[in-house]
Amino acid sequence: APEGEEEEEEEGGMASLKPFEGAIHAPTGWRGGGAELAAAPAARELELEHVYGYSGYTGRGNAFTLSGGRIVFPVSSLAVSQETVRPAAGEAPIAAQRLVAGHTGEVTCVARHPNGHLFATGQRLAPGGG
Repeated sequence: APEGEEEEEEEGGMASLKPFEGAIHAPTGWRGGGAELAAAPAARELELEHVYGYSGYTGRGNAFTLSGGRIVFPVSSLAVSQETVRPAAGEAPIAAQRLVAGHTGEVTCVARHPNGHLFATGQRLAPGGG
């Protein structure tokens, strides 16, 4: 094999070249380790701030307008309540969302209560039946 490229014997007597082997170097200041770092818990949890998208393929009639100008719709395993009030001229846009988490599967249906203030969601059975 050319210099810097390693060969590895594969089944059937064929060798594969791995040109990347000689090109991979540890980051500057790296002190080794790795497995223990990967196994360590994160120092803090990530927090979902905003959701982009819409799961319209999961069913029909699954987006509603609530009284007060909010729209409710599903995105993956979340239900999103999105503010839709447009700001007055010169004011910052309002893009506030309320995220309803806790589903273990994909949210497939959203229903609005007749009072227009409440909604309910349902989900597809999660893998493994939970």
